[in-house]
Amino acid sequence: MKHNQIATLLNSTAEQSLGIKNPIGNKLVLTDLISLGTTVIDGGQNSKESFFGTLINRVGKDEVDMISYDSPFAREMIKDSFTYGAYLQSIYVEMPEAEDSEIWNITDGQTVPQWTVKKPKIKAQIFSSSNVWQFKYTLPDDSTLMESFSSWENMAAFISGIAIAQQNAAKVAIENLSVLTMANFIGEKAQYAQPISGESEADYEYNPHASNQYVNVLHLYNTETNKTLTIESAKNDAEFWRWFSKKISIDREQMRTMTQLFNTKQYNRFTSYDNMKLCMINYADAALQKDLYSTTFHDEWVKIGGYYTVPYFQGIGDGSFDETTTVNITTSSGNDITVKNVIAVMYDEKAMGAMFSGEDVKDSVGFDPNTLTTTYFFRRNRGMFNNLTQNGIVYYMAEV
Repeated sequence: MKHNQIATLLNSTAEQSLGIKNPIGNKLVLTDLISLGTTVIDGGQNSKESFFGTLINRVGKDEVDMISYDSPFAREMIKDSFTYGAYLQSIYVEMPEAEDSEIWNITDGQTVPQWTVKKPKIKAQIFSSSNVWQFKYTLPDDSTLMESFSSWENMAAFISGIAIAQQNAAKVAIENLSVLTMANFIGEKAQYAQPISGESEADYEYNPHASNQYVNVLHLYNTETNKTLTIESAKNDAEFWRWFSKKISIDREQMRTMTQLFNTKQYNRFTSYDNMKLCMINYADAALQKDLYSTTFHDEWVKIGGYYTVPYFQGIGDGSFDETTTVNITTSSGNDITVKNVIAVMYDEKAMGAMFSGEDVKDSVGFDPNTLTTTYFFRRNRGMFNNLTQNGIVYYMAEV
């Protein structure tokens, strides 16, 4: 398995999440960061364990075990852990087609043939991703520190503060990886919705059901109501947000039925209430709650579970609507994508998340007798994935 060193990317992402840099002018390159699933293991070096380079990595688990993190993004990213193996395998079985029943066509003297073998059609995807980084800090011997403090309690509080800073850095890193997992999902859906052929808008051809998965709600609203709202006017238009809440309710019920409308691979999928997630930018959530009807919609989602709000989809920038709703990345599949005014993502919880192979935490301590210093190492390994065979819809606004 290939292990991606992502310290530089994590630091760049932190600059955007902390507001040091804005997402509009700073593209994040996520190539190979998020596993999109492959149908074949190539048998090359990346399919072998990294120490000896000869043992073949094994599938560690074949189903997802959902556990929550504790942050606006990370707590909603599913995670999976397994002690042995290196890959997560997702197995899909196609539904069989109905056939005419022969029981009603039997005639006297007819020879009845034996049954025909009908093998199930199986599709499997392998998700292989390992992103590694570490934090470390060095402390001197207690005898050195004691010169700077008036009591043991004060010195202990100082050391505790250093540990808390490391823990906060680790939480920010995990949160930002979760942000990038969502951002990449948005980018992959945006790429799927691009024209695949045609010289002009009049003869463009698109991937199947692209308009169901990447939805320009402003254009759709203006088309259905014969209005001419702009992005700015829509932000404070109660009728628009009321219509938007109805649109999500309709899509939610359609996603609960078996359909191919909401995934990029034309798999027959449905998403139960238990597995459904709705992630909304907090600006949109506040706009929805201004209206009594939309407040009822909000309460319904809270009852169902899986509803949560986020302050941004890639970086907070200056905190404006423009910057918090922008995704500006090179996707894991290698496409340069800029999406603006993303307001919500509704998805099956198995469509994205984090997976863990082996022991996720590799903490260690090293003492140097020459300098009487102790260095603490905190190593992390996270494998993030987007499963585009699962249901998902991106809602955004654009003027057409």
